[in-house]
Amino acid sequence: CNKQIEFYDWFSRVVVNWLDIARYKALQRIDKAIELDTLTPVDSSVKYSSSALDSVGIFYTVKEFWEQIEWPDVEACCAYVSKIIEWCYAINNIDYVRHSIEPLVQKLGVFKIANKLVEASDIVLGERFERTVKEMVDNANELLAAKQRDLIFNAINKMLPVIQKLLLEFEKDNSLHKLMTYLDDSLITMKEQLSSENFDRVLATIWKSVLSKMEDITESSLNQKKPHQFFKGLLETFDVFVDYFNESSDANDEFRSSLELYSLSTDELIHRYHVQQCRRGQGQSNEDINGDCGQLTICAMILKTKGLLKIEIMNCRSLKPVRSNGICNPCVKINFLPADQFLKTSKPKTQVQKNNLFPLFDETLEIVLTNDQMSMNDALIQFEVIDHYFLCINKFVAECFFLLNKVKLVDDPEEDMMNMPQIQLKLGKPSSEHDPKIWNVIEQRSLSWTDKKANEFIKRQKARMNRTNCQEA
Repeated sequence: CNKQIEFYDWFSRVVVNWLDIARYKALQRIDKAIELDTLTPVDSSVKYSSSALDSVGIFYTVKEFWEQIEWPDVEACCAYVSKIIEWCYAINNIDYVRHSIEPLVQKLGVFKIANKLVEASDIVLGERFERTVKEMVDNANELLAAKQRDLIFNAINKMLPVIQKLLLEFEKDNSLHKLMTYLDDSLITMKEQLSSENFDRVLATIWKSVLSKMEDITESSLNQKKPHQFFKGLLETFDVFVDYFNESSDANDEFRSSLELYSLSTDELIHRYHVQQCRRGQGQSNEDINGDCGQLTICAMILKTKGLLKIEIMNCRSLKPVRSNGICNPCVKINFLPADQFLKTSKPKTQVQKNNLFPLFDETLEIVLTNDQMSMNDALIQFEVIDHYFLCINKFVAECFFLLNKVKLVDDPEEDMMNMPQIQLKLGKPSSEHDPKIWNVIEQRSLSWTDKKANEFIKRQKARMNRTNCQEA
Protein backbone atom coordinates (compact mmCIF):
# COMPACT_ATOMS: atom_id res chain seq x y z
CA CYS A 1 0.00 0.00 0.00
CA ASN A 2 2.95 2.25 0.60
CA LYS A 3 4.27 1.70 -2.92
CA GLN A 4 4.29 4.90 -4.92
CA ILE A 5 2.05 4.75 -7.94
CA GLU A 6 4.12 5.49 -11.07
CA PHE A 7 1.24 7.20 -12.82
CA TYR A 8 3.48 8.70 -15.52
CA ASP A 9 3.75 5.23 -17.05
CA TRP A 10 0.15 5.65 -18.16
CA PHE A 11 1.28 8.46 -20.49
CA SER A 12 4.49 7.00 -21.88
CA ARG A 13 2.88 5.79 -25.11
CA VAL A 14 1.18 9.16 -25.48
CA VAL A 15 4.54 10.94 -25.17
CA VAL A 16 6.06 8.72 -27.86
CA ASN A 17 3.09 9.45 -30.11
CA TRP A 18 3.37 13.17 -29.34
CA LEU A 19 7.05 13.11 -30.32
CA ASP A 20 6.24 11.47 -33.66
CA ILE A 21 3.46 13.98 -34.36
CA ALA A 22 5.68 16.87 -33.29
CA ARG A 23 8.43 15.65 -35.61
CA TYR A 24 6.00 15.42 -38.53
CA LYS A 25 4.57 18.88 -37.84
CA ALA A 26 8.07 20.32 -37.40
CA LEU A 27 9.12 19.03 -40.81
CA GLN A 28 5.97 20.47 -42.38
CA ARG A 29 6.57 23.84 -40.74
CA ILE A 30 10.19 23.84 -41.88
CA ASP A 31 9.13 23.02 -45.46
CA LYS A 32 6.64 25.88 -45.35
CA ALA A 33 9.25 28.22 -43.87
CA ILE A 34 11.63 27.38 -46.69
CA GLU A 35 8.86 27.88 -49.26
CA LEU A 36 8.09 31.36 -47.90
CA ASP A 37 11.75 32.29 -47.40
CA THR A 38 12.87 35.13 -49.68
CA LEU A 39 16.53 34.22 -48.96
CA THR A 40 17.35 37.65 -47.61
CA PRO A 41 19.00 38.26 -44.21
CA VAL A 42 16.61 38.78 -41.31
CA ASP A 43 18.60 41.92 -40.48
CA SER A 44 21.89 43.59 -41.42
CA SER A 45 23.86 42.01 -38.56
CA VAL A 46 23.45 38.35 -39.63
CA LYS A 47 23.97 36.20 -42.72
CA TYR A 48 21.00 33.83 -42.39
CA SER A 49 17.41 34.23 -43.61
CA SER A 50 13.98 33.67 -42.03
CA SER A 51 13.69 29.90 -42.58
CA ALA A 52 16.79 29.24 -40.47
CA LEU A 53 15.33 31.31 -37.65
CA ASP A 54 11.99 29.51 -37.99
CA SER A 55 13.68 26.10 -37.96
CA VAL A 56 15.56 26.77 -34.74
CA GLY A 57 12.43 28.33 -33.25
CA ILE A 58 10.52 25.09 -33.92
CA PHE A 59 13.16 23.10 -32.07
CA TYR A 60 12.99 25.42 -29.07
CA THR A 61 9.19 25.20 -28.96
CA VAL A 62 9.58 21.44 -28.53
CA LYS A 63 12.28 22.06 -25.92
CA GLU A 64 9.96 24.32 -23.86
CA PHE A 65 7.16 21.77 -23.97
CA TRP A 66 9.59 19.07 -22.88
CA GLU A 67 10.62 21.17 -19.87
CA GLN A 68 6.96 21.61 -18.89
CA ILE A 69 6.39 17.85 -18.87
CA GLU A 70 9.23 17.29 -16.36
CA TRP A 71 9.24 13.58 -17.11
CA PRO A 72 10.33 11.81 -13.90
CA ASP A 73 11.58 8.49 -15.34
CA VAL A 74 15.31 8.98 -15.99
CA GLU A 75 15.70 5.97 -18.29
CA ALA A 76 12.72 6.98 -20.44
CA CYS A 77 14.20 10.48 -20.68
CA CYS A 78 17.13 9.00 -22.58
CA ALA A 79 14.91 7.73 -25.39
CA TYR A 80 12.76 10.85 -25.53
CA VAL A 81 15.65 13.34 -25.57
CA SER A 82 17.44 11.27 -28.24
CA LYS A 83 14.31 11.45 -30.38
CA ILE A 84 14.16 15.22 -30.06
CA ILE A 85 17.82 15.64 -31.01
CA GLU A 86 17.27 13.62 -34.20
CA TRP A 87 15.06 16.42 -35.49
CA CYS A 88 18.11 18.58 -35.98
CA TYR A 89 18.63 16.73 -39.25
CA ALA A 90 15.79 18.77 -40.72
CA ILE A 91 17.70 21.94 -41.60
CA ASN A 92 17.93 24.99 -43.75
CA ASN A 93 20.50 27.79 -43.65
CA ILE A 94 22.72 25.03 -42.40
CA ASP A 95 25.46 26.91 -40.66
CA TYR A 96 23.08 28.70 -38.28
CA VAL A 97 21.22 25.51 -37.46
CA ARG A 98 24.43 23.51 -37.05
CA HIS A 99 25.77 25.93 -34.46
CA SER A 100 22.46 25.75 -32.60
CA ILE A 101 22.51 21.98 -32.03
CA GLU A 102 24.96 21.79 -29.13
CA PRO A 103 23.36 24.65 -27.14
CA LEU A 104 20.01 22.91 -27.67
CA VAL A 105 21.44 19.66 -26.29
CA GLN A 106 22.70 21.54 -23.23
CA LYS A 107 19.28 23.11 -22.60
CA LEU A 108 17.55 19.74 -22.94
CA GLY A 109 19.45 18.71 -19.81
CA VAL A 110 21.28 15.78 -21.37
CA PHE A 111 24.18 15.87 -18.94
CA LYS A 112 21.85 16.32 -15.95
CA ILE A 113 20.04 13.15 -17.01
CA ALA A 114 23.34 11.32 -17.35
CA ASN A 115 24.40 12.47 -13.87
CA LYS A 116 21.09 11.31 -12.38
CA LEU A 117 21.63 7.89 -13.90
CA VAL A 118 25.09 7.76 -12.36
CA GLU A 119 23.68 8.87 -8.99
CA ALA A 120 21.08 6.12 -9.28
CA SER A 121 24.01 3.66 -9.33
CA ASP A 122 23.60 2.94 -13.04
CA ILE A 123 27.00 4.26 -14.15
CA VAL A 124 27.16 2.12 -17.30
CA LEU A 125 23.77 3.30 -18.56
CA GLY A 126 24.63 6.94 -17.78
CA GLU A 127 27.90 6.78 -19.69
CA ARG A 128 26.25 4.94 -22.58
CA PHE A 129 23.49 7.55 -22.79
CA GLU A 130 25.97 10.44 -22.76
CA ARG A 131 28.10 8.70 -25.41
CA THR A 132 25.03 7.99 -27.58
CA VAL A 133 23.90 11.62 -27.46
CA LYS A 134 27.42 12.82 -28.29
CA GLU A 135 27.54 10.49 -31.29
CA MET A 136 24.14 11.76 -32.45
CA VAL A 137 25.29 15.37 -32.19
CA ASP A 138 28.54 14.57 -34.02
CA ASN A 139 26.63 12.73 -36.75
CA ALA A 140 24.20 15.63 -37.09
CA ASN A 141 27.06 18.10 -37.39
CA GLU A 142 28.83 15.92 -39.95
CA LEU A 143 25.66 15.60 -42.02
CA LEU A 144 25.01 19.33 -41.86
CA ALA A 145 28.61 20.07 -42.82
CA ALA A 146 28.28 17.68 -45.77
CA LYS A 147 25.06 19.36 -46.89
CA GLN A 148 26.77 22.70 -46.50
CA ARG A 149 29.61 21.53 -48.73
CA ASP A 150 27.04 20.34 -51.28
CA LEU A 151 25.44 23.78 -51.36
CA ILE A 152 28.85 25.42 -51.77
CA PHE A 153 29.79 23.05 -54.60
CA ASN A 154 26.45 23.62 -56.33
CA ALA A 155 27.02 27.38 -56.26
CA ILE A 156 30.59 27.02 -57.50
CA ASN A 157 29.65 24.54 -60.23
CA LYS A 158 27.46 27.24 -61.76
CA MET A 159 30.50 29.52 -61.91
CA LEU A 160 33.01 27.00 -63.28
CA PRO A 161 31.78 26.84 -66.92
CA VAL A 162 32.12 30.63 -67.18
CA ILE A 163 35.57 30.56 -65.54
CA GLN A 164 36.72 27.78 -67.87
CA LYS A 165 35.43 29.62 -70.94
CA LEU A 166 37.26 32.79 -69.94
CA LEU A 167 40.41 30.80 -69.13
CA LEU A 168 40.43 29.30 -72.60
CA GLU A 169 40.11 32.78 -74.10
CA PHE A 170 42.76 34.41 -71.89
CA GLU A 171 45.19 34.92 -74.79
CA LYS A 172 42.75 37.33 -76.42
CA ASP A 173 42.72 41.01 -75.55
CA ASN A 174 41.08 41.88 -72.23
CA SER A 175 40.00 38.28 -71.55
CA LEU A 176 41.93 38.19 -68.28
CA HIS A 177 40.26 41.45 -67.35
CA LYS A 178 36.87 39.86 -68.07
CA LEU A 179 37.73 36.86 -65.93
CA MET A 180 38.87 38.93 -62.96
CA THR A 181 35.82 41.18 -63.28
CA TYR A 182 33.56 38.13 -63.24
CA LEU A 183 35.31 36.73 -60.15
CA ASP A 184 35.15 40.11 -58.41
CA ASP A 185 31.43 40.51 -59.05
CA SER A 186 30.60 36.93 -58.01
CA LEU A 187 32.75 36.88 -54.88
CA ILE A 188 31.70 40.33 -53.71
CA THR A 189 28.09 39.17 -53.87
CA MET A 190 28.94 36.00 -51.95
CA LYS A 191 30.92 37.90 -49.33
CA GLU A 192 27.95 40.16 -48.69
CA GLN A 193 25.63 37.18 -48.16
CA LEU A 194 27.89 34.68 -46.35
CA SER A 195 29.50 34.63 -42.95
CA SER A 196 33.28 35.07 -43.00
CA GLU A 197 33.77 31.39 -42.16
CA ASN A 198 31.59 30.22 -45.03
CA PHE A 199 33.08 32.76 -47.43
CA ASP A 200 36.56 31.41 -46.66
CA ARG A 201 35.26 27.93 -47.46
CA VAL A 202 33.85 29.17 -50.76
CA LEU A 203 37.09 30.94 -51.62
CA ALA A 204 39.19 27.84 -50.89
CA THR A 205 36.85 25.63 -52.91
CA ILE A 206 36.85 28.00 -55.90
CA TRP A 207 40.64 28.11 -55.82
CA LYS A 208 40.88 24.31 -55.87
CA SER A 209 38.43 24.19 -58.76
CA VAL A 210 40.25 26.92 -60.71
CA LEU A 211 43.58 25.16 -60.15
CA SER A 212 42.10 21.87 -61.34
CA LYS A 213 40.74 23.57 -64.48
CA MET A 214 44.10 25.16 -65.19
CA GLU A 215 45.80 21.77 -64.84
CA ASP A 216 43.26 20.26 -67.26
CA ILE A 217 43.78 23.08 -69.76
CA THR A 218 47.55 22.68 -69.49
CA GLU A 219 47.37 18.94 -70.11
CA SER A 220 45.02 19.24 -73.08
CA SER A 221 47.09 22.09 -74.55
CA LEU A 222 50.24 19.97 -74.33
CA ASN A 223 48.47 17.16 -76.17
CA GLN A 224 47.41 19.67 -78.82
CA LYS A 225 51.05 20.89 -79.07
CA LYS A 226 50.12 24.52 -78.56
CA PRO A 227 53.02 27.02 -78.87
CA HIS A 228 54.99 28.18 -75.86
CA GLN A 229 53.39 31.65 -76.10
CA PHE A 230 50.09 30.07 -75.05
CA PHE A 231 51.66 28.70 -71.87
CA LYS A 232 53.35 32.02 -71.21
CA GLY A 233 49.92 33.62 -71.04
CA LEU A 234 48.67 30.77 -68.87
CA LEU A 235 51.60 31.30 -66.50
CA GLU A 236 50.79 35.00 -66.18
CA THR A 237 47.17 34.09 -65.45
CA PHE A 238 48.24 31.58 -62.81
CA ASP A 239 50.39 34.20 -61.06
CA VAL A 240 47.46 36.61 -61.02
CA PHE A 241 45.26 33.91 -59.49
CA VAL A 242 47.80 33.04 -56.79
CA ASP A 243 47.94 36.70 -55.75
CA TYR A 244 44.17 37.08 -56.00
CA PHE A 245 43.36 34.05 -53.84
CA ASN A 246 46.45 34.54 -51.65
CA GLU A 247 47.35 30.88 -52.06
CA SER A 248 50.82 29.39 -51.74
CA SER A 249 51.80 25.75 -51.34
CA ASP A 250 54.36 23.21 -52.50
CA ALA A 251 51.84 21.81 -54.99
CA ASN A 252 51.24 25.28 -56.44
CA ASP A 253 54.99 25.88 -56.71
CA GLU A 254 55.48 22.57 -58.49
CA PHE A 255 52.70 23.29 -60.98
CA ARG A 256 54.09 26.77 -61.60
CA SER A 257 57.55 25.33 -62.19
CA SER A 258 56.16 23.01 -64.88
CA LEU A 259 54.09 25.80 -66.42
CA GLU A 260 57.17 28.02 -66.58
CA LEU A 261 59.07 25.36 -68.55
CA TYR A 262 56.20 25.02 -71.02
CA SER A 263 56.23 28.81 -71.48
CA LEU A 264 59.90 28.92 -72.56
CA SER A 265 61.02 28.90 -76.17
CA THR A 266 63.08 25.93 -77.35
CA ASP A 267 66.25 28.07 -77.29
CA GLU A 268 65.52 29.08 -73.69
CA LEU A 269 64.86 25.48 -72.68
CA ILE A 270 68.09 24.26 -74.25
CA HIS A 271 70.06 26.95 -72.46
CA ARG A 272 68.40 26.12 -69.14
CA TYR A 273 69.37 22.49 -69.73
CA HIS A 274 73.01 23.53 -70.26
CA VAL A 275 72.95 25.66 -67.09
CA GLN A 276 71.77 22.59 -65.18
CA GLN A 277 74.57 20.55 -66.73
CA CYS A 278 77.02 23.22 -65.54
CA ARG A 279 75.68 22.94 -61.99
CA ARG A 280 75.83 19.16 -62.19
CA GLY A 281 79.52 19.30 -63.04
CA GLN A 282 80.25 21.73 -60.23
CA GLY A 283 78.20 19.69 -57.77
CA GLN A 284 79.88 16.33 -58.20
CA SER A 285 81.56 14.89 -55.09
CA ASN A 286 85.17 15.70 -54.35
CA GLU A 287 85.94 11.98 -54.22
CA ASP A 288 85.42 11.82 -57.99
CA ILE A 289 87.86 14.66 -58.69
CA ASN A 290 88.24 13.65 -62.35
CA GLY A 291 84.51 13.58 -63.11
CA ASP A 292 82.95 10.96 -65.36
CA CYS A 293 85.39 11.45 -68.22
CA GLY A 294 88.41 13.21 -66.75
CA GLN A 295 89.37 16.74 -65.80
CA LEU A 296 90.23 20.02 -67.55
CA THR A 297 92.41 22.72 -65.97
CA ILE A 298 92.20 26.33 -67.16
CA CYS A 299 92.95 29.92 -66.18
CA ALA A 300 90.76 32.81 -67.32
CA MET A 301 90.32 36.56 -67.05
CA ILE A 302 88.49 39.38 -68.82
CA LEU A 303 90.39 42.55 -69.65
CA LYS A 304 87.54 44.95 -69.00
CA THR A 305 88.90 47.96 -70.90
CA LYS A 306 89.54 45.88 -74.02
CA GLY A 307 86.47 43.65 -73.82
CA LEU A 308 88.84 40.72 -74.20
CA LEU A 309 88.34 37.27 -72.69
CA LYS A 310 91.61 35.37 -72.26
CA ILE A 311 91.44 31.64 -71.53
CA GLU A 312 94.52 29.52 -70.95
CA ILE A 313 93.86 25.84 -71.66
CA MET A 314 96.47 24.19 -69.46
CA ASN A 315 95.88 20.43 -69.51
CA CYS A 316 93.49 17.49 -69.37
CA ARG A 317 93.80 14.52 -67.06
CA SER A 318 92.49 10.96 -67.14
CA LEU A 319 90.69 11.24 -70.47
CA LYS A 320 88.69 8.17 -71.49
CA PRO A 321 89.55 6.98 -75.01
CA VAL A 322 86.62 6.61 -77.38
CA ARG A 323 88.35 4.34 -79.87
CA SER A 324 88.70 0.62 -79.40
CA ASN A 325 92.50 0.83 -79.83
CA GLY A 326 92.76 3.16 -76.81
CA ILE A 327 94.28 6.01 -78.84
CA CYS A 328 93.07 9.61 -78.35
CA ASN A 329 94.19 12.74 -80.22
CA PRO A 330 92.48 15.42 -78.10
CA CYS A 331 91.91 19.10 -78.68
CA VAL A 332 89.69 21.54 -76.76
CA LYS A 333 87.07 23.62 -78.55
CA ILE A 334 85.38 26.65 -76.96
CA ASN A 335 81.71 27.52 -77.52
CA PHE A 336 79.50 30.17 -75.92
CA LEU A 337 75.89 29.70 -74.83
CA PRO A 338 73.18 30.67 -75.48
CA ALA A 339 74.38 30.35 -79.06
CA ASP A 340 72.00 32.98 -80.46
CA GLN A 341 73.65 35.63 -78.24
CA PHE A 342 77.15 34.82 -79.55
CA LEU A 343 76.54 34.39 -83.28
CA LYS A 344 79.44 36.64 -84.32
CA THR A 345 81.78 35.58 -81.52
CA SER A 346 84.79 33.44 -82.47
CA LYS A 347 84.88 29.84 -81.24
CA PRO A 348 88.59 28.99 -81.07
CA LYS A 349 90.17 25.61 -80.33
CA THR A 350 93.58 24.35 -79.27
CA GLN A 351 96.12 22.39 -81.23
CA VAL A 352 95.70 18.62 -81.36
CA GLN A 353 97.81 16.58 -78.91
CA LYS A 354 98.38 13.21 -80.52
CA ASN A 355 98.01 9.91 -78.69
CA ASN A 356 97.71 11.42 -75.22
CA LEU A 357 95.19 10.83 -72.41
CA PHE A 358 96.98 13.45 -70.24
CA PRO A 359 97.53 16.20 -72.83
CA LEU A 360 99.44 19.35 -71.90
CA PHE A 361 98.15 22.23 -74.04
CA ASP A 362 99.43 25.44 -72.41
CA GLU A 363 97.65 27.59 -75.00
CA THR A 364 96.04 30.97 -74.41
CA LEU A 365 92.98 31.73 -76.51
CA GLU A 366 91.59 35.26 -76.90
CA ILE A 367 87.96 36.13 -77.65
CA VAL A 368 86.51 39.63 -78.09
CA LEU A 369 83.21 40.16 -76.23
CA THR A 370 80.66 42.97 -76.23
CA ASN A 371 79.60 44.73 -73.03
CA ASP A 372 76.18 43.05 -73.22
CA GLN A 373 77.78 39.63 -73.50
CA MET A 374 80.06 40.28 -70.53
CA SER A 375 77.12 41.40 -68.37
CA MET A 376 74.87 38.40 -69.07
CA ASN A 377 73.95 36.59 -65.84
CA ASP A 378 73.80 33.01 -67.09
CA ALA A 379 76.01 32.98 -70.19
CA LEU A 380 78.16 29.84 -70.37
CA ILE A 381 81.56 28.93 -71.73
CA GLN A 382 81.37 25.38 -73.09
CA PHE A 383 84.58 23.37 -73.34
CA GLU A 384 84.35 20.38 -75.67
CA VAL A 385 87.14 17.81 -75.75
CA ILE A 386 87.28 16.35 -79.27
CA ASP A 387 89.23 13.33 -80.50
CA HIS A 388 90.71 14.44 -83.82
CA TYR A 389 90.63 11.55 -86.27
CA PHE A 390 92.64 12.10 -89.47
CA LEU A 391 90.51 11.62 -92.62
CA CYS A 392 87.57 10.49 -90.44
CA ILE A 393 84.79 12.07 -88.44
CA ASN A 394 86.02 13.66 -85.21
CA LYS A 395 84.63 12.11 -82.05
CA PHE A 396 83.18 13.78 -78.99
CA VAL A 397 85.04 12.79 -75.81
CA ALA A 398 83.60 14.95 -73.03
CA GLU A 399 82.47 18.44 -72.09
CA CYS A 400 82.29 20.88 -69.19
CA PHE A 401 80.85 24.34 -68.59
CA PHE A 402 81.81 27.51 -66.75
CA LEU A 403 79.70 30.58 -66.06
CA LEU A 404 81.02 33.60 -67.92
CA ASN A 405 80.19 35.95 -65.04
CA LYS A 406 82.46 33.87 -62.78
CA VAL A 407 85.50 34.87 -64.82
CA LYS A 408 87.54 37.53 -63.02
CA LEU A 409 87.26 41.07 -64.43
CA VAL A 410 90.62 42.84 -64.60
CA ASP A 411 91.08 46.60 -65.02
CA ASP A 412 94.80 46.49 -65.77
CA PRO A 413 95.25 45.67 -69.50
CA GLU A 414 98.78 44.41 -68.76
CA GLU A 415 97.68 41.87 -66.14
CA ASP A 416 99.56 38.57 -66.47
CA MET A 417 97.61 35.32 -66.76
CA MET A 418 100.07 33.78 -64.31
CA ASN A 419 98.41 35.78 -61.53
CA MET A 420 95.06 34.11 -62.15
CA PRO A 421 94.05 31.05 -60.09
CA GLN A 422 93.79 27.67 -61.76
CA ILE A 423 90.26 26.38 -62.34
CA GLN A 424 89.68 22.63 -62.38
CA LEU A 425 86.59 21.51 -64.26
CA LYS A 426 85.13 18.02 -64.23
CA LEU A 427 84.57 16.52 -67.64
CA GLY A 428 81.45 14.50 -68.35
CA LYS A 429 78.91 13.62 -70.97
CA PRO A 430 75.35 14.94 -71.36
CA SER A 431 72.69 13.55 -69.04
CA SER A 432 68.91 13.55 -68.96
CA GLU A 433 68.76 12.58 -65.29
CA HIS A 434 69.93 15.72 -63.46
CA ASP A 435 66.78 17.68 -64.28
CA PRO A 436 64.48 15.32 -66.19
CA LYS A 437 61.65 17.89 -66.40
CA ILE A 438 63.60 20.14 -68.75
CA TRP A 439 64.75 17.19 -70.84
CA ASN A 440 61.22 15.78 -71.07
CA VAL A 441 59.76 19.09 -72.29
CA ILE A 442 62.41 19.40 -75.02
CA GLU A 443 61.98 15.75 -75.98
CA GLN A 444 58.21 16.20 -76.22
CA ARG A 445 58.72 19.14 -78.57
CA SER A 446 61.16 17.12 -80.67
CA LEU A 447 58.26 14.82 -81.60
CA SER A 448 56.72 17.71 -83.51
CA TRP A 449 58.07 17.99 -87.05
CA THR A 450 57.77 21.78 -86.82
CA ASP A 451 60.35 22.11 -84.01
CA LYS A 452 63.60 21.32 -85.79
CA LYS A 453 65.78 22.81 -83.05
CA ALA A 454 64.38 20.47 -80.42
CA ASN A 455 64.69 17.52 -82.79
CA GLU A 456 68.33 18.25 -83.63
CA PHE A 457 69.23 18.89 -79.99
CA ILE A 458 67.73 15.63 -78.70
CA LYS A 459 69.30 13.66 -81.53
CA ARG A 460 72.76 15.14 -80.86
CA GLN A 461 72.57 14.75 -77.08
CA LYS A 462 71.36 11.14 -77.25
CA ALA A 463 74.19 10.30 -79.63
CA ARG A 464 76.63 11.69 -77.07
CA MET A 465 75.11 10.27 -73.90
CA ASN A 466 74.25 6.76 -75.11
CA ARG A 467 77.75 5.77 -76.19
CA THR A 468 80.06 3.86 -73.88
CA ASN A 469 82.88 6.07 -72.59
CA CYS A 470 81.27 9.20 -74.02
CA GLN A 471 81.63 8.19 -77.65
CA GLU A 472 79.86 9.95 -80.46
CA ALA A 473 79.69 8.80 -84.05
